[in-house]
Amino acid sequence: MFKTGTSLSQLKLLPAVVAIAGVFAFAGTATAADPTVGFDTTIGPPPATKAFDISFVKNSTYILADRTNAAVDLFDASALTFTGGIGSGGFVGAVAATCTHPGTNDCSGPDGVLIDNSNHVWAGDGPASFCPTGTAGAACRCAADDTDTTSMVKEYTLAVSNGATGRLACLHTGGKFRADEMAFDPKNDLLIVANDADGFLSLIKTSGTPKIVDQFFYADNDVNKPASVRGLSTPGGGIEQPVRNPQQGFFYQALPQNTPNVGRVDVFNPKPGKLVFLRSIDVPGCDGGPSGLAINNSDELLGACTNGVALINARNGKVTILGKAATVGGGDQIWFDPGSNAWYVSHSAGGQLGVVSNSPGNDIQVITQSGCCGHSVAVFFTASNSFIFNPTAAGTGISVFKATP
Repeated sequence: MFKTGTSLSQLKLLPAVVAIAGVFAFAGTATAADPTVGFDTTIGPPPATKAFDISFVKNSTYILADRTNAAVDLFDASALTFTGGIGSGGFVGAVAATCTHPGTNDCSGPDGVLIDNSNHVWAGDGPASFCPTGTAGAACRCAADDTDTTSMVKEYTLAVSNGATGRLACLHTGGKFRADEMAFDPKNDLLIVANDADGFLSLIKTSGTPKIVDQFFYADNDVNKPASVRGLSTPGGGIEQPVRNPQQGFFYQALPQNTPNVGRVDVFNPKPGKLVFLRSIDVPGCDGGPSGLAINNSDELLGACTNGVALINARNGKVTILGKAATVGGGDQIWFDPGSNAWYVSHSAGGQLGVVSNSPGNDIQVITQSGCCGHSVAVFFTASNSFIFNPTAAGTGISVFKATP
């Protein structure tokens, strides 16, 4: 979950908006590469969850961090069906009233999720101090007799399971609050995980016996660690979605704005056993962001802002603000889909899914669907269509949109 800023936006001037059959398209230089997107169906419930976080797609599998049921929900993306929960009851679940951090859900779990090279599921979780009592608490903690109370990162087999059954690894990060969003380096089996409310990153080697091989601490971390780079603090809006550049192998880490600071993207080289900071890319004009972050196949990043989205050239640092606050802004998770050649960002207010084309001009469509949408989005693509999965904030299941290139 991201924190919003309040500074004035620097908006790109946009042409008139045309509304046709519930689809709002920003008129511009439409090309054959712009996808046609519309609502397709709803999966579920189950899960009937209003408390969810990040989602992920690999091959024909879609997973979702489900805090209501303290599980990672498992779906067949090709059949559009719900299969069951992974590690059901083995996470801290939805925590709010007893969390001492002001950010909503900062003690909850599961949070960030993904599937690695071995088709194993990784999930960030809240602090073990928030695990339930009794038998359920033993299944939530890294071990029944574990006395470590800090945040956890867990690995599971990709199959329906309960509690600690099917769990392959459980690591404590040392954070007071949740281990949240993550990205994976398949070349070196390295996982980067953000403790967003604590102000640090963990680098995990996933192959062999999984272990934390390095941690990167910002100067404003709350666990009393020296800064990994002297004087380098977050902008104050937490730490959000990281993404890996498959061409260079670098991790790009979103660091949202908190007025008066400017949001930015930090670039890391995940060398074996070390997370090496390379540089920062400032993202001026991106109010409250960037939060969600995704990269195309040409070194261009798209970051979510409360006033739209920021197109960021990762090579030269050029930033262009696109869209409007009431349409494509504010997403927690962005997904780039090569099948339809577009980015997808969900806007939880107003039931809106934003589509930002990767074609010249970056045309924007906004699809409005009653009962939709949430703050996370993931895409499964086939040779002919792409299916965009968008869990609903109302707890009525997963809204599925279909895109045709």
